[in-house]
Amino acid sequence: MNQTLKSIITDFEFWLIVVATIGAVANTEGKFKLISFGTLWIVAMAALVVSHILRKHKLQKEKNVPFLVVVGKPKNEYRDTLNEVELAWTHHHLNVELIKKTFRLHQEDWTYYREQKLSSKPKEWRDTLVEIGEKFWSMAATLPGRKVYHFIMNGPASLALALGATIGSRNAFVFYHYMAGTGNSSYHKVIDFSNKNISEGTHRLKTRVSEFEYVQVLGLETIPMSRGEVLVAIHLAGHNPSGDVEARSKDTGLPVVSIQTQFAGTIPLDIDWIRLSQEVATVLLNLAGTAHIQRMHLFLSMPIPIAFSVGAALGKLVRATVYNSYGRSGEYFEVFKLEEL
Repeated sequence: MNQTLKSIITDFEFWLIVVATIGAVANTEGKFKLISFGTLWIVAMAALVVSHILRKHKLQKEKNVPFLVVVGKPKNEYRDTLNEVELAWTHHHLNVELIKKTFRLHQEDWTYYREQKLSSKPKEWRDTLVEIGEKFWSMAATLPGRKVYHFIMNGPASLALALGATIGSRNAFVFYHYMAGTGNSSYHKVIDFSNKNISEGTHRLKTRVSEFEYVQVLGLETIPMSRGEVLVAIHLAGHNPSGDVEARSKDTGLPVVSIQTQFAGTIPLDIDWIRLSQEVATVLLNLAGTAHIQRMHLFLSMPIPIAFSVGAALGKLVRATVYNSYGRSGEYFEVFKLEEL
């Protein structure tokens, strides 16, 4: 509450309302007297002041905070994305301007932009993750009270998984998915942990399910009982990583586990994306918890919100090497190890 009072005291808009109210009840002789429409006007001004105080207190108590990551896109596309996501957040009742004004946040505080695409060099990925993390935690440290982060990302799904592992598991978050030509906004809220009805919060992602509604898992029976590693192809989006993974299996002799959805490339917006993320995470957590499996090799083709959520479920303690696809052929290269993030 002390922080709330401090933000009110230093707010010019608040004192402008107070001065206007005092001026309205003062006549030219220096005596306080309501003007002809005084009672109604004063009640309206008092309501504005109370509303302003309550709004300040709510922002101190719990805040909805935007965070945008754009990687590997030209500047004109970034500018277009920035304009579109601010409209999308407004459409979903996230008042970006109020956050900016109240907490003196600037656009660069809640956005990360890298024009160059990430190469297959792991150092570039690690450096980028450090840069995004520093920006995110710096912004988080300036905001008091409970926060719900509203993420939009345009970049590799592998990077989203890494970000989920490093910043998603400890914070309530909402994640938006881009699908053009669908409704008033192309950005749709598909992962939402702001809902207090989800009592376990983001920990729900770590809760393993016993039955699968959305995914099919193939190849579990091929895993030998001897100590070794396993290749995991996760096919939830258009590009199918199975060809590259099968070729690696022939070269290395490692077994392959495939995670697929019942949907043909595009995941419907109206299904439970948290549940889908849970199912994928369940398979991976079960594999990671199997004593004789020393390491998983993850080849991703999945929507960014699900990649982020799966990363939040896995965290940084799972022994997993993550690969990213490049070029028209979609060949995969190792870009980071989860436990080294």
